[in-house]
Amino acid sequence: MTSDHYVDEVVLVEELPSNSWVEGMVLRPNGEALLTRLDQPELHVVDPSVPDALPRLVHTFPDCSGVLNLCPLTSDKEEYAVITAMVDVEKVQFHTFTLWRLGITSDDAQSVEVSKIAALPDALLALGVIPVSDRILLLADSGKNCIWRVNITTGNMTLLVESDWMKAISDEDFFGLNRLRLVGHYLWFTNNSAGSLCRIPIELSEDPDVAVEIAGDVQLVSADIPHCDGLVISGDSKAAYMVNYVSGTLWRVDIDPSGRGSTVSIMENLVCPTAVELREADGKRKLYVVCCGEIEVGWVTEDDRRSWGDIAQINASVEVSVTVTEEVA
Repeated sequence: MTSDHYVDEVVLVEELPSNSWVEGMVLRPNGEALLTRLDQPELHVVDPSVPDALPRLVHTFPDCSGVLNLCPLTSDKEEYAVITAMVDVEKVQFHTFTLWRLGITSDDAQSVEVSKIAALPDALLALGVIPVSDRILLLADSGKNCIWRVNITTGNMTLLVESDWMKAISDEDFFGLNRLRLVGHYLWFTNNSAGSLCRIPIELSEDPDVAVEIAGDVQLVSADIPHCDGLVISGDSKAAYMVNYVSGTLWRVDIDPSGRGSTVSIMENLVCPTAVELREADGKRKLYVVCCGEIEVGWVTEDDRRSWGDIAQINASVEVSVTVTEEVA
């Protein structure tokens, strides 16, 4: 593993069924990871600190066949916004998107309260979601190459920004715009098929129904991260982390003061990594990486796919918690 200036430990969340595809992850206050099953209408929880811990079912959502993503809501309670849809992972078909509020009312996540926020009829392919305020979420729509504001009080959707930088690069590519993060004075996003990380200057608005406004043009940070999934940005905006679910690579993009990035491979031979989260705990910065199984999905061809069986022995030698030798800068 390449040494890292920003992260002390990489924690692999790989206690998952080999036939599952987990696309979304958030970390609970107690350190457990909440995971969305794209191939099932289910939300699971697992404790990454416990070797061989099995995921536990938290909730099965109605009127859908997959759970795409989730994000924490900015409230005093432990609440999350969750995106569901009718999903066919082999045919790469997505429709009938719905946004839910899920509150966890017990530490073991066995007691939850779930309510429907809104249907999302204007969304064509809602892949990512992040909170801006206690009222507004931002939704990444890979089908319409845009980012929506979603008012969780009213359920209304309004267009925040649409850009060619969010488009898939060809008709053969399924996904363009993918992940979102709001750090510093920028809205950051990835383009899966273009292999790019971009950012847009933003301004916060005093209007609670607006919350955030675009303040400039899209800026390209890096364009050498093919099949990129997952995204975290360090608090000082000097580093970004994402993964390649085809090659099994964890990347860090070092970002200079002008906003240009250079890419470094941190770990390789991971099994379908799809999601990342960064948290400071016990005085250390820990990067959590979800590793999926060998499920067949329509957007990974046989030529691209790394066989899970072929590299299982390699990954068996990778510890779940990998300590880096350099101190955090």
